[in-house]
Amino acid sequence: MKKIFSLIMLVCCVGMFTACSDDRDDNPVLQQPETFTLNQPAYSAGVDLQNAKSIAFTWSQPAYGFPAGTEYQLQVSNNGKFTKELDVNADPATQLGVADHVTLLESYKTCDGPLFTKDMAKALQQLNAYEEGKVPATDDVWVRCVASTKGAEKVYSNAVKLSVVPYYVELKDAVPATWYLIGSCIGDGKWTNAEAAIGVSMMPLYTKAGETYDKATGDGKFEYTGYFPADANFKIVKTPGDWDHYVWCTDGTPLGTSLRNGGSDPGNITVPAAGYYTITLDTKALKCVIKPAASTPSATYAMITMPGTPNGWDAANGNPMTPVSASPENHDWFTTITFDANAPADGGTKFAKGSWDESWGIAEFPFGIASGSANIPYKKGTFKVFFNDYTKQFFFIEQ
Repeated sequence: MKKIFSLIMLVCCVGMFTACSDDRDDNPVLQQPETFTLNQPAYSAGVDLQNAKSIAFTWSQPAYGFPAGTEYQLQVSNNGKFTKELDVNADPATQLGVADHVTLLESYKTCDGPLFTKDMAKALQQLNAYEEGKVPATDDVWVRCVASTKGAEKVYSNAVKLSVVPYYVELKDAVPATWYLIGSCIGDGKWTNAEAAIGVSMMPLYTKAGETYDKATGDGKFEYTGYFPADANFKIVKTPGDWDHYVWCTDGTPLGTSLRNGGSDPGNITVPAAGYYTITLDTKALKCVIKPAASTPSATYAMITMPGTPNGWDAANGNPMTPVSASPENHDWFTTITFDANAPADGGTKFAKGSWDESWGIAEFPFGIASGSANIPYKKGTFKVFFNDYTKQFFFIEQ
């Protein structure tokens, strides 16, 4: 009898434990909030967009039922209605008077962040199409925050109103995005993740032939072909200085990749054997594929120069470039150059092997494949320049 009673009590206790476990605090249910609060910034009246650097915003986290990992972006409107978002890839004439807000590209992981005034000025130019010399002395602008988390629909905050002093902005398409290789086999191999290390410890992937890039974000397909030693360890980072967000790491297999955006470090990308590999990165689809290269170089170069109009077309000494790697298999070159004016119609620059025996160019700027003999029509400014002597891909990154 005692055994039967004990068995009954055990079954009841198990049932109680199961019922409680289904409703425990560490197993919360994701809620769908209707809105959340964006606070009025302290600096919100007469903000001089040309001279102020940023406006500090803070907001509450949407009530998801628990502290969910959330990404936030700010939106700017010229009328506070937020009914039609600007399509930057459409004809601007079709957007004027129709689109009333722009989603800024900057994203945040915490409930605060700076809205850079240059981004607000650009958004107002896109929405209002100010004419140069006819920009109003002041203008009203509305800002709201949009929150995104996995498993829930986007949530929009209230809008706050600011008065600003706008200025004319010359609108240009975004240049292709820059993602950087870094690792034991890249540059000096010191893993220095910083703006100052671009060309030393870091180098960008190149644009891909025939690819078009998003006019707002610069996203698209990027490529790199180069030699990797058997013990290669490397990553691909989006933002110099940031190891935690938008960093391509390993998936645990040679040549396998996974994208880290927060969380723990999955580890470095590796190769199965020494050789030439091609990396293809699709920044729209967030997909990275690494495969053995379809072909390999038959020659290496002791030097690469940039003869052109500024140095009198000096192929021997005109702006010599620095090899990115000390490896005998180096095919990437780097320099920083300043052009005091745009290239003349009959001028420009090229890449050469230190003489006119071999030289490469194309009538494209600031990126392309120097597959012909035409001059590269550079623009005024200071640029970090990268060139691959095997694929002939190049990239002028404005500073």
